[in-house]
Amino acid sequence: MADTLVAQIPQAFHHESEEVPDQSYLEPKPAALSDDLSNELYELLLLAFDQDQAVEGTTKLYEAVSNGQAELVVCAADVVRDFSLDHMPALCESHSVLYVFVPSRYVLGQSCGFDYSISAATITCHEGSDLAAAITEMKEKLQENQNGM
Repeated sequence: MADTLVAQIPQAFHHESEEVPDQSYLEPKPAALSDDLSNELYELLLLAFDQDQAVEGTTKLYEAVSNGQAELVVCAADVVRDFSLDHMPALCESHSVLYVFVPSRYVLGQSCGFDYSISAATITCHEGSDLAAAITEMKEKLQENQNGM
């Protein structure tokens, strides 16, 4: 067994968190949200997941947007070339759904109450929801942020 050849993992596959945003395939790079606005968004995501008004992942994102249930889509900007996210902006725009990017998959997952990173989260709104006003307010703030850039 001493002659067994073991290939080394190429350096390109090593993951360093500070390198990931530079590897993002998104062009142009998404505009950053202010810390205050990011924190408000993360709090809303946590509340939405606690009240079953949000879904995680790209498959559920596409279902919610296509079915007209999505109110707000949040994607991580440090996702390295994900085919399922390539068409997300066009899909959201065609269904008039607001979407934003946050810097980190890990922080997005944590803010949704998970112990793992996620590439996307979608806030949905049910009739008579306690979060309806908060979702509308957040969408207005995000629109202002995007228009102000």
